[in-house]
Amino acid sequence: MDRWQFKVRTLRRMVRGWAANEVANLNRNKASLIEKFRKLEDIMETRSLEPIEMIEYRDIEEELSYIWALEEIKAR
Repeated sequence: MDRWQFKVRTLRRMVRGWAANEVANLNRNKASLIEKFRKLEDIMETRSLEPIEMIEYRDIEEELSYIWALEEIKAR
């Protein structure tokens, strides 16, 4: 019984560490995407975006929407 409890505790610690790393990676990714998004918005204010930039803008917008949806689910 003690071995089993030890293994479960060890697994829980490992899962908590993994989850913390995943959250940190998600936050770094979100910060990077927000920065790129703001740069593209600044460019949009001065001129129209080129087709490649527009595709990148939409992709970033979709990724941010997905991340925000995940955060909303976690908050509930």
